[in-house]
Amino acid sequence: DLPYNFQYLDKNHLYTMNKEGLWLTGDTTKTWKKLYDFTNMNPESFSFYDKNIGVLFPDYFTGLVTYDGGVTWQQFDKVAGNRISKCKMFAGYSKDQYYLFTAAQEGVIHYYAFYKNN
Repeated sequence: DLPYNFQYLDKNHLYTMNKEGLWLTGDTTKTWKKLYDFTNMNPESFSFYDKNIGVLFPDYFTGLVTYDGGVTWQQFDKVAGNRISKCKMFAGYSKDQYYLFTAAQEGVIHYYAFYKNN
């Protein structure tokens, strides 16, 4: 399946998603590691702040955050009602604080704040 979303962090971290999963390559696309399986899902979008911290919207109802590069994922409350088309993570004002902005259908923008330690 063709990928439909990409994010390049550095030469060792190129992420992409297709209808089968969220993928990472660290060797210029020779091999791919599946970070999340989208079986029976309708994936929306993802964004990584760095090689460890990222968010994923694997379906219409679910928001996930990782602090270990996609090894584990924690669910968070997703704003319901709009399908996410794009998202972008940014650093916050203090250590271990991150912001996420999402662009949803009909031009709706959502804002999330994450605190790594809680």
